[in-house]
Amino acid sequence: MSECSSMQYQFQFAGDGMNMGQNDANVYSNAREEWKEYWACEQSIASARASVMIYDDVNKKWMPSGTSSGLSKVHIYQHQVNNTFRVVGRKLQDHEVVINCAILKGLKYNQATATFHQWRDNKQVYGLTSVVRKMLIPSLVPCFMLLIC
Repeated sequence: MSECSSMQYQFQFAGDGMNMGQNDANVYSNAREEWKEYWACEQSIASARASVMIYDDVNKKWMPSGTSSGLSKVHIYQHQVNNTFRVVGRKLQDHEVVINCAILKGLKYNQATATFHQWRDNKQVYGLTSVVRKMLIPSLVPCFMLLIC
C-alpha cells in the first residue's frame, strides 16, 4: 500500500473498455491502479444496515435504489488526504452499489422520522430507512450532522 499523504490524483480514461488498442489498454490499466491507490486512502468512519431509497420526482414517490429492494450496508468514507467524504452503499445480497454520493458542506439533510433520513445533492434526493431505530441513528446520523454544518 502506498503513502496516502504524498499522492496527487489525476485520472485519465480512454477507449470504451471493450475495443481498446494497446495505448488505451495501458491508460486503462494505469487508471485502475490510480483508483486502487485512491480508495486505499479512504477509511470507513461509520456504517449501518439500511434500505437505500431514491425519490422519483416524476411519480412523486420513494423507490428502492438499484435493481431490487432490500437491505444494504451503508458506509460513510473519509478520504485521508483530501479530507472529503462520501456515502457508499452496497446490497447485502449481491453487493450491487446502490449509492455513491459525496457529502458536501451545506448539504440539505432532514431526519424525517426516527427511522427515515433524507438528503439531496444537485441531482438526486436520497433516503435511508432502517427497520430498527438503533441501527441507523447512532452510527450515521452524527457523522452527517458534523460534516454538513
